Amino acid sequence: MSRLGAVVVVALGSLSLACSGGDPPGAATPETTPEGSDATDTPASEAPVDPEWGLDFELTGRTVPMTARAELQVVEGRQTVHVAITGRTSGTDFVMIDLTFDTLESALGPHVVQFSLPDDGQHIANSSLDDTWYYSQGGAIDVSVDADGGIEGSFDIALARGTLGAPGEPVVFTPSDVATVLEGTFSGDWVLNCHSRLMGHGTLIFGGEYCEGLDL
Repeated sequence: MSRLGAVVVVALGSLSLACSGGDPPGAATPETTPEGSDATDTPASEAPVDPEWGLDFELTGRTVPMTARAELQVVEGRQTVHVAITGRTSGTDFVMIDLTFDTLESALGPHVVQFSLPDDGQHIANSSLDDTWYYSQGGAIDVSVDADGGIEGSFDIALARGTLGAPGEPVVFTPSDVATVLEGTFSGDWVLNCHSRLMGHGTLIFGGEYCEGLDL
């Protein structure tokens, strides 16, 4: 199973998602959550503010608010760097966007990149909307990652509806004949998620000397 396949399984299990059913409607934005259907969601004006989850994140056609964060993920000894953007409700809905760049330098600045199936490219997305699992099969994201900590962008993701097999079976990512479209925008600040390796044995720790010496 791919790295992203494992991530999907863990995320789906932790959020108790149900992934049964037929193909989604063609080229349609996932339906807006009916008013009052998610009584556990706290109005955005009353929710406590966590600076690391302070990214403004909106999905077109959906009214339930999402808290969100953007991360620049760096690991000492790994050349590739991830830009991860995550939005979630207080229920089971979430959107996870994972962009992979060859170096820290190439992760910064403006980008327009294409989404692919999770096991077939560098830039992918996974989501749960109304207890249905989706993953990217196409679409694009326009994002600008500033060295001073700012990030903004918009996306238009072509989603396939996912189905999990029996426990222990690998996740198979296949495109839907007609995709479901998810559009959104985001803006705010990213946070650095950096891990250093302890000298002599390679154990990863959050922060550390390598991270403190990063020149962004």
